[in-house]
Amino acid sequence: MNLSSLVITLKPNTDIASISEQISKYASIEVKEGDKIVAVVESDDTDGQIKAYRALERIDGVANVAMIYSYEDPADVDALGARSMDEIMDKLEKTPTKKIKYSGHVNV
Repeated sequence: MNLSSLVITLKPNTDIASISEQISKYASIEVKEGDKIVAVVESDDTDGQIKAYRALERIDGVANVAMIYSYEDPADVDALGARSMDEIMDKLEKTPTKKIKYSGHVNV
């Protein structure tokens, strides 16, 4: 099981009530305030988590989806085995840089 908390920032003049319904298809909404929604995504694995993020990013009115915290059950990680992690890393390394989107802020 994979749990992660997100802060979803809305574009200006977005109706928070109507967009909350769309977001709730992918995440549990915890707090709504101003132009931000705090949500929790629960998925079976990392792939499910990423699919939920991508779906949330595509909702009209969403400006940004930022993961704040992520927890993955250690038993799930162990079940993947080293081979699966190698496959994931290999896939990332073969992905063209232009297709990778990062929308956070690096604090150094």
